[in-house]
Amino acid sequence: LYKLLGGKVQDKIRAYANTAGYPQDPESVAREASKLVEEGYTAIKWGVAYGPAAGITGMKRNIETVRILRETVGPDVLLMIDAWSSWDMDYTLQIAKRLEKYDLAFIEEPVMADFLSSYSYLNSKCAIPIAGGEHEYTRWGFKQMLDVDACSFYQPDPAWSGGVSECLKIVDLVSAYDRKALLHNSIPPLGIHISCSFPFNVIPLAEYLVLVGDASQYFYKNKCRPSQGYFSLPAEPGIGVEIDETKIVSQKYLSYENN
Repeated sequence: LYKLLGGKVQDKIRAYANTAGYPQDPESVAREASKLVEEGYTAIKWGVAYGPAAGITGMKRNIETVRILRETVGPDVLLMIDAWSSWDMDYTLQIAKRLEKYDLAFIEEPVMADFLSSYSYLNSKCAIPIAGGEHEYTRWGFKQMLDVDACSFYQPDPAWSGGVSECLKIVDLVSAYDRKALLHNSIPPLGIHISCSFPFNVIPLAEYLVLVGDASQYFYKNKCRPSQGYFSLPAEPGIGVEIDETKIVSQKYLSYENN
């Protein structure tokens, strides 16, 4: 596929570990983050568990999670957090100020996807860059985001935002606004083909959902995973997806008449 898209511009691309589903208690955070670094990851995104309803206690717990992460992985690992669209503008500004010293690369989806004015304000005022866009669709939706400078990092999903052709147009549009794209990578091999067909200064990282990645590729003969912190391009034809038919189990369903 990358050849049809114009050829590879990057031979490999740095992976960042999306830890959706990982635990939140301090001991587990430190342990699991250490494992990811040992596996070769140099970029990690962690979902934080608490929002405005949890008050200052929840905010302190979020900050403690980030502190443990930074102390565990050291200063050279890229660190990002995902707020799951569960914060509001005031909360984001407050916590970002307190998190600034931990050198986060971005805060993902701090508010609901449709609150473009809030995204725009946060991206201009927040101490930490803002990322979002996985719940936006087509080039027209992304143009609305770009026109108000909603994010520093835009995250279209090739499978959700309109397919490969539409995703290419979205990334071109992002680059025309001198912003960066980081694809939401629900189908890893598809995202890698697209990402490697753009230069580093347009798409510098590729997401891998560590717990979800294998499950989403259960039926693939060859799973697309990062090795030592980097994705390589799939070598197989097309997208690189071949179905493992041994994983398919036939099931006979009895009709009501037979019962």
